[in-house]
This record gives sequence, C-alpha cells and structure tokens, in this order.
Amino acid sequence: MPPAFILSQDRTLHEIHNCFTYIFLQIQLEKLTLGLGIIKLELMTSTMSR
Repeated sequence: MPPAFILSQDRTLHEIHNCFTYIFLQIQLEKLTLGLGIIKLELMTSTMSR
C-alpha cells in the first residue's frame, strides 16, 4: 500500500472524527440551550403565580 494512500485514509478518518465531534457538541449545546429555556420558563411562571 503506498504511503500517500495511508495518509489519505488517515486524513479521511480524522475528518470523520472531527465531524462526529462537531455533531456531538452541537447536540450537547442544543440540550443545554433547551434546558436553560425550560428553567427560565419555570422561573417566569413561578414568579408570576406569586
């Protein structure tokens, strides 16, 4: 197997890993944003009902 092919394959795997990492972080950020939105809504609701 030529070295260029190995480097090319390694780079592709690295890019795939980066893509999955980015997607994972996006999902975590969306969960955090949603969670903070729910907390804010609950706080607003609890202060309005007093």
